[in-house]
Amino acid sequence: MQAMTRRRRHSEQVAQARLLHPYAARGAALLVLAALPGCNLLSGLSGEPQRPYAPVVLVGTERLDRPAVASVGDVFRPAYSFAVDDADAARGQAVGFFVTLVTGDPNSLAFRLTDEETGADTRLVRVPPPGDATERAAAATPRAFNADTRSRLAGGAGLWWLDAGAGNATYRFAVLIPAGALSAFTRLQMYASAAPDGTPINAAALELVRDFFYLAIIGDSLLWGNGLEEQDKFTALASQTLERETGRKVIGQRYAQSGACIVPAPGDSVCQWSCSGEVPVASTSITLQADLIERPELMDLILMGGCINDVGLDAILLPGMPMDDLTELTQHFCRDEMTTLLRKVRRLAPQARVVVTGYYPIIGPDSDSFAIRIWSQVRGLLGAAEAPLVPTLAAQSADFETQARAALLAAVQQVNADADPSAASKVAFAGPGFGPDHATFAPQPWLWGLTSDAAFLQNTTLDYELFPEDPLRDFRLSNCSGPNVGGDQVQCIYESVGHPNRRGARAYADAVVASLRTLGVLPPVAARQ
Repeated sequence: MQAMTRRRRHSEQVAQARLLHPYAARGAALLVLAALPGCNLLSGLSGEPQRPYAPVVLVGTERLDRPAVASVGDVFRPAYSFAVDDADAARGQAVGFFVTLVTGDPNSLAFRLTDEETGADTRLVRVPPPGDATERAAAATPRAFNADTRSRLAGGAGLWWLDAGAGNATYRFAVLIPAGALSAFTRLQMYASAAPDGTPINAAALELVRDFFYLAIIGDSLLWGNGLEEQDKFTALASQTLERETGRKVIGQRYAQSGACIVPAPGDSVCQWSCSGEVPVASTSITLQADLIERPELMDLILMGGCINDVGLDAILLPGMPMDDLTELTQHFCRDEMTTLLRKVRRLAPQARVVVTGYYPIIGPDSDSFAIRIWSQVRGLLGAAEAPLVPTLAAQSADFETQARAALLAAVQQVNADADPSAASKVAFAGPGFGPDHATFAPQPWLWGLTSDAAFLQNTTLDYELFPEDPLRDFRLSNCSGPNVGGDQVQCIYESVGHPNRRGARAYADAVVASLRTLGVLPPVAARQ
């Protein structure tokens, strides 16, 4: 789920450390030589003396847990905590763990804890190994054995000491940190060299978080976030709020994809390679997506949605579509089939909270008729329909949004009642709250539309007057013609139109966060003030 912008400024250092890792694991002489004080293998290559930057490489950890499901990067939570003072609980808790590093000079090391959200840095204090060797060996965990270390931890200081050497410039270090210093945004750096402004150079680093929050995302293009860059998707925005308010690192799995239906169809399958929810190469129903959730029994939250593709955009925007027929389709898929899907999800992950997202009016009374015509030519939606086109489509869009909201809410209420009517709800509905002014091609759209900027199509054979405006259009242009991509290439390129833009994604995120407060996943607004 998988918010990477906070870590861009140190990604090069982490990549550099990983490149050195194979040498460190073998105790390679080259790395040891480079790590020696005053030695720089690059000096003299440019004709100027180079400042020595001693690398530090992380080769092992103890008493740190990785996420139980797939994650990005080196993310850990402490597996061991203890009372700072057994006789005085008010002095708080601390966490302890070991790291094994390759470094040329352990006496030059520094340890620094950084909050990536606030930018606050805290340098850990080096202390002599507390207690005697017999005590430390018997405990098998780093502990605050004496009054000095307990007092420092109680005062908010993090501590470290050299625990043992293993040869080949490899050393084991113990680290103690007050538990309250950890959040979802903390990073531990271990380094022997720094720039003049104090920025670590050639550092070993790891994300050190208080705890994990397991999230799964299943559904259609709304849950994927068509047209949006990763950091702008509503699932990413909601995850940031979760991390900020709970202090837990969100570990996400996302299986949602464009075009997904609730009901499996012939050919329902799982993508094995080159997978993107923006341009799917396999049609994976939302029912099958639920089966793909890794370790469902660990999930804290499942974000999900679906039913519009089962109803069909061609039905919703077919001029003259009988309202009774549209209502019947919507109730069958958005109420009945969603109820079946929700029951399946609850069986798979009974402990998880679930949020079901709603839809919005696709066309509004003030949507631009010319843009609608261009879009309809691409999607093959309207055929030879004539005016009054906009009022007809606006009425049908409003009717679908109303019917779908009622149907999805009924499915949520039914599944909550299935469990125990007297128990706290575990499933909630999140309606985005779009008005008619926010529809596609409307005056204040919260949905991606079209633009006359055709620069990105200079080398193509497409001949239309308006083109997608979202930032992923180049990606779709490059991938929609792939041999394994089904459907029409032009429709694929225009797939973002009618999906939430950045403002629309923000509205969805706000609705999801409000639902999480009603479910007790996040505190009520009043409790935060």
